[in-house]
Amino acid sequence: LFPYTTLFRSNSFTLTYTNADGVPSTQAFTVHVNSTAIVPYLQVNGGAWQHPVSTVTVNAGDTVNLGGQSLSTGTWHWTGSGGFTASTRTITAPLTSATNTFTLTYTNSANVQSTQSFTVTVKSTPIVPYIQVNGGGWQQKSTASVTAGTTVNLGGQLQSTGTWSWVGPNGYTASGRIATAVPLTSGANNFTLTYTNSSNVQSTQVFTITLN
Repeated sequence: LFPYTTLFRSNSFTLTYTNADGVPSTQAFTVHVNSTAIVPYLQVNGGAWQHPVSTVTVNAGDTVNLGGQSLSTGTWHWTGSGGFTASTRTITAPLTSATNTFTLTYTNSANVQSTQSFTVTVKSTPIVPYIQVNGGGWQQKSTASVTAGTTVNLGGQLQSTGTWSWVGPNGYTASGRIATAVPLTSGANNFTLTYTNSSNVQSTQVFTITLN
C-alpha cells in the first residue's frame, strides 16, 4: 500500500508492476477531494450563536456577527456589500443598506473551495409623529385642524443617529427633526417627514394640517 497523504482537488496516480520476466503492467488511480460544506452561524447583539442560519432581519444599530463552523485547517475569505473583505472565520457585518449580502469562502487543505452566502436585512425605523400648536404641549398625532394665524410645529421621535428631511406645499423643504412654524397656505396642508437611519434605510410619515 502507498500511504499518500497530501491530496489536491484531483489526484492521479499510476502504479507500475514488473513481473519476474521483466514485463511491466500499469494501473491508474484517480482521487477527487470534495469541497468542505460550510455550516453558517450568526449572532445578534451578543446573543447565542444560531446555526445553521444564514439570513436574519434586524433593526438599525444592531450588531450582527457572521461565521462558519470551526475547522482545524484551511483558510477563510469574506466579500460583501460596499467592497467589504476579510480573512477571518467570523466577522462583524457592516450594515450599510436595507439588504446586505456577504459570501464566505472556505479553502480546505486540498485547496478545494466551498462558499456560503449570508443575507442581513435591516428594517426601516418607524417614525412616531408629534404636533405642537401655539407653543403648547407636544401631542403624539399626525393631523390637526387649526385657525388662520396659528403656529404649528411638526416633528418625529428622537433618534440618536440618522438624518431627517421635510417636504411640503409650495416647494417647502427643511432638514431638521423638527419643522417649526410650517407654512399653512391652503385648506389642507400635507408635510412629509423622511428619516434615514444608520443603515441608510428610509421611512416616511405624512402630517396633515387643516386650516379652518
